Amino acid sequence: MIASKRRFVLAAALAAFSVSAVGQAALLPPEEAFRASARQVAPGVVEIAYTIAPGYYLYRERFSFSTPEPTSRVESVAMPDPRVKHDRALDAQVAYYAQQVVVRVAVVGTGESVQLIAKAQGCAEVGVCYPPLTRTYRVSLRGGMKG
Repeated sequence: MIASKRRFVLAAALAAFSVSAVGQAALLPPEEAFRASARQVAPGVVEIAYTIAPGYYLYRERFSFSTPEPTSRVESVAMPDPRVKHDRALDAQVAYYAQQVVVRVAVVGTGESVQLIAKAQGCAEVGVCYPPLTRTYRVSLRGGMKG
């Protein structure tokens, strides 16, 4: 696991260094490459839809979901089966999503609502990886989503 993280960090650093070779104008800002929208589907359950621009992808293993409040937690995360490919930068098989992925996250806690922190990380096919993207949502434990 540690070796895998080291390879990923090294690959990300090399990819970031290669931005000047690729040309920054050719790359989308992360908010455009990886658009996210959320909707509450039940009390304490939210679906986050990531729309991924052509030529970009999100790593399956780089998604994480958490709650900062001590009285709440993520109960479950449901994700579809990913695609798998050989990543040249990592020299390893990686699971990824392209075009779109919808993630269903269930949270539990006390009170009216829970803050949900969603993180994802992806790359452009040209070999440039982005830092993790963090989005925060307020999920109602009783009704509709807030914020």
